[in-house]
Amino acid sequence: MVSVGYATAKSILSENRETLVRIAKALIEREVLDASEIKLLVDGQDLPPIKPLPAKTDDGVQQVIKPERAPAKAASGATA
Repeated sequence: MVSVGYATAKSILSENRETLVRIAKALIEREVLDASEIKLLVDGQDLPPIKPLPAKTDDGVQQVIKPERAPAKAASGATA
């Protein structure tokens, strides 16, 4: 059973080697591929050029928002 599965997997990978190499190269270049990009590669088409990142509009400083503190609880048994 295992040898049949191994042979099947090896055959599928061998038959699709060119596509797998194209996907691997695209992943090295882009790091992430969406479904439409993978479909293009499987269909033997080239990917569109990478869109440049938008220019930064901030000064590179990241704002950190601190959570509000919960109100202090009254001691148990205290009367108002």
